[in-house]
Amino acid sequence: MLTLTYVNICFNCFVSRSAWLDLASICISFPSIHSTVETLLSSLTSSYMYHLFLAHVFLEQQQNDSALQVIDKVAVLFPDSNYLKAQTALAFYNRRDFDKAQTHFLDLCSRDPYRVEQMDVFSNILYVKESKAELSSLAHAASKVDKYRPEVCCIIGNYYSLKGVHGKAVQVRGGGEEEERGGRAEREREEEEEALCFRRSPLFLLLLLVLLLLI
Repeated sequence: MLTLTYVNICFNCFVSRSAWLDLASICISFPSIHSTVETLLSSLTSSYMYHLFLAHVFLEQQQNDSALQVIDKVAVLFPDSNYLKAQTALAFYNRRDFDKAQTHFLDLCSRDPYRVEQMDVFSNILYVKESKAELSSLAHAASKVDKYRPEVCCIIGNYYSLKGVHGKAVQVRGGGEEEERGGRAEREREEEEEALCFRRSPLFLLLLLVLLLLI
């Protein structure tokens, strides 16, 4: 029932990213429904939102080669998309192809020097490769954006750890985890409010009525 609801939302609110992400979460949690969802979305298989949905699911399930194939298709439409560049970097990182991942992360940094999202993953690569100078530059740049962001705390923690200052690294990472817990709670509260508003909307009631008539 819930799956059908989100599928119908994806049809009627084609660019509703939150609906696609919620549907992706259901697919990731319950792999047995993949074929059903694929059948229900068969008329959308040529759309870019469907491809973004697939790429997200593939990445979460560590199907990185499949994710890269889908991302390449969407990148033809959005060649300058930082989101797709980040997804590509993550796919190569998951494959442990750190050189290619680093190339994409460096390109991402040049496009968006104030970006924080996924930069903690980039710092993991620099840590593994023992690139002290590059990791120092990344930590310095990220701390100027927002030194209390969990991603930035991870970057700085990796920097201190690579320098051998492990006590400081643990302290910084601990602060990032606390900030992340607070941020997660705030995001969950906002998501609950958004979901409640949507459930009260005429569109949601209409979709439920259509589903009830189809049953």
